[in-house]
Formats: sequence, structure tokens, C-alpha cells
Amino acid sequence: MIAMRSGRFHQTWMGGRANAARWLATFVSSYNFQRPNQALNNCTPAEEVMNP
Repeated sequence: MIAMRSGRFHQTWMGGRANAARWLATFVSSYNFQRPNQALNNCTPAEEVMNP
């Protein structure tokens, strides 16, 4: 699944390397600190690590 997303990203990205780095940093931050996960009892991954 990740390989598919990565491939799609590389096929459609029109920005430069700096734009890709900014986009990826925003995505990682959102994924780890803002997006609740059902598998983690609706906690973010960061909350799960900080509150074992």
C-alpha cells in the first residue's frame, strides 16, 4: 500500500525537491500529532508513545 502511494506521489508531483520536503514534513506532523487512530483508542501515535 505504501509503495503504491509512493509511486503515485512520484508520478504526479510537480514541485521541486524543497516543496516535496515541506509537504512530507507537514504530512508526517499531521499523521503523528493530529490524526487520531482507531487502533490506538482514538489517540494520535504521539499520544500513544508519550502515555504508555
